[in-house]
Amino acid sequence: MPRLTRKPLPGPAVGRSSPPELSARRDRINCRRIVTRNILALAAGVGRTACWNLAPEIPGYRDRLNLMGFLFGKLALLDYDGTELSVRHPSADTFALLAAQLKDVERVRRVAAGQDPDLYVYAVERHGRGALEVIWTAGDVFAGEELAATPVARSWPHTQAHAVDAFGTPVPVTHDGGVVTLPVSVTPVFLSTEPMSEPTPWPVPEPAPGSATARPEGRCGRSGG
Repeated sequence: MPRLTRKPLPGPAVGRSSPPELSARRDRINCRRIVTRNILALAAGVGRTACWNLAPEIPGYRDRLNLMGFLFGKLALLDYDGTELSVRHPSADTFALLAAQLKDVERVRRVAAGQDPDLYVYAVERHGRGALEVIWTAGDVFAGEELAATPVARSWPHTQAHAVDAFGTPVPVTHDGGVVTLPVSVTPVFLSTEPMSEPTPWPVPEPAPGSATARPEGRCGRSGG
């Protein structure tokens, strides 16, 4: 079984014609949308989601007339190094982080966020686990990351508060009594009572990759969340 190697978020271009800075931005956009689209779907009542674009079907596959490849070819979670499925794109880490945070989920719902219509706050209720909120602000898909993060205060009647963004980067949290304050931007942040540990890479079966379930052991389907 090949050993997965992580590809750094600002790493080299994935495609032969992509400038490195645009490849890195595309990766960041993909990471954000993996989180936001899954959270929005679950809050709307979807019971389970899955990632179908795990990796290319075969090593070195290129077909400039393939429409699916044109639309989604650079959004795969994994890729080949030669003939080994061993390259892990940034989206794979975000996918694993999201799956870990949503483990044992029973319900996802949007909660009140004051008077700011561009602030999205979702409470995630998990069986036997602590509180979790996923928070981000609306913004332009391409240029929104250039705006500075805004401090957001949330009621937090818990003794512990830990935060990490969709890239796995720790986010500073100020905890003052029953209120926490943290910087929020277009990049989703996981605010939790549980310490944020690095997701464990999942094993990749051979020979051909299949789809990966985004919410292992989730309960949303049973509870109608």
